[in-house]
Amino acid sequence: MKKIFLILFVCCLSLSIQSKDLSDTFVDLAKKVRPSVVNISITQAGFNQMIELIPGYPLPFNQPEKKGSGSGFIVSKEGLIITNSHVVKGFDKIQVQFVDEDTLYPAKVLGSDSHSDIALLKVDVKKALKPIPLGNSSLLEVGEWVVAIGNPHNYGHTMTKGIISAVKREIDELNLYPLLQTDASINPGNSGGPLVNLKGEVVGVNQATLTGAFGISFAIPINNVKEVLEDLKNYGYVRKAFIGVNFSSYNSSGEQGVIVKNVVVQSPAQKAGIQVGDLIIEFNNNKIRKSTDLPKQVLKAKIGEESSLKVVRNGKTLKLKIVPQLFEGNKFIASSVKKDHTPIQGQDVLGSFTIIDPTDAQLNSLGIPSWFKYPIILKIKNKSSLAFKAGLREKDMFYKINGAKVLQAKDVIRTLKKGKSYDLELLRYDSRFDRYRIILIKLKL
Repeated sequence: MKKIFLILFVCCLSLSIQSKDLSDTFVDLAKKVRPSVVNISITQAGFNQMIELIPGYPLPFNQPEKKGSGSGFIVSKEGLIITNSHVVKGFDKIQVQFVDEDTLYPAKVLGSDSHSDIALLKVDVKKALKPIPLGNSSLLEVGEWVVAIGNPHNYGHTMTKGIISAVKREIDELNLYPLLQTDASINPGNSGGPLVNLKGEVVGVNQATLTGAFGISFAIPINNVKEVLEDLKNYGYVRKAFIGVNFSSYNSSGEQGVIVKNVVVQSPAQKAGIQVGDLIIEFNNNKIRKSTDLPKQVLKAKIGEESSLKVVRNGKTLKLKIVPQLFEGNKFIASSVKKDHTPIQGQDVLGSFTIIDPTDAQLNSLGIPSWFKYPIILKIKNKSSLAFKAGLREKDMFYKINGAKVLQAKDVIRTLKKGKSYDLELLRYDSRFDRYRIILIKLKL
């Protein structure tokens, strides 16, 4: 009996020591990592938003100030901070707070990318900052310990622990990349914070939790984050490869792929010989099975370097070569095609901006809904133009000039004269609320 008791005592003592060792590991990890994590406070000023009670007659109403919160982490002594794009998108005022401080420091967005859901912020402070090292997410294994640190429900610098539950989770509605799954608790406000291994290295950026599910949360692998950081720092956006096709999924008689619905004029796809009706089944030796596969493979392609693809045309499999180009929105919007395959035609207003009477297809190509069809600004000459300095932006719609409603581009052309001043009411689409809002601008030509 004494022998059995002794064995049990030794076992319990061993477990107690192991538990204390693990506890010490997390304590040391918290001391090491928490100074590198920031709380993010965000504010959006109130504005006049549009509602359409009667079709074609939008009415303004006041949208009050909106506030939110998120997390981020320091990656350079110069004050660079990584967070999620969705944390800061559309907000006017961004502030960060360091551990054990009450001070809120202003931060600015250096760059943001909605596809990867990553944003890069910059904060200027006199205090010494402690960057957190970035690890290698490709080495992660299921069962590995990780911790999430962030600002859940405004409880700043909260630390939760768990394991890597799965890797390479394909959740297309969430992210461009396969995600890490963890049972470390992630809640609203954790977005943008680091997922850290026991070495104190960031292996992921916390992004989302599955609503109503216990212990199912997701993070963006840090290796994918590294791919976009230099572009965000140097250009403010991620330079994306572009081939120029509109397509939809296809699955019939055992064949899978995406079927080409439209080819953009002068695009890499047109130059490669891709035709409407082609079934794209492979890109750079990667199978294309559904509609999300092709964009992911194109974005991985190197801009300006030859890629390969396979298409099925009239029952025959063809191998084509294509050179993805840098996506330049204005360039390819200007060469988009309508159903009758004629280029979009714009009208220049006093050398300052170009307007068109948009069709549904054109509005769709510009990424805005076709609720209204007022004259839209397709292109502004440059940032030194009178239009840009006055506050006009590409995709703005003319609603009223000096109180008079305008319906067509010719009304704008006829009304605006050099040397005159105008009170403009413009409609600017706000994708966050799926609404247009009225922008009041004084323009002197």
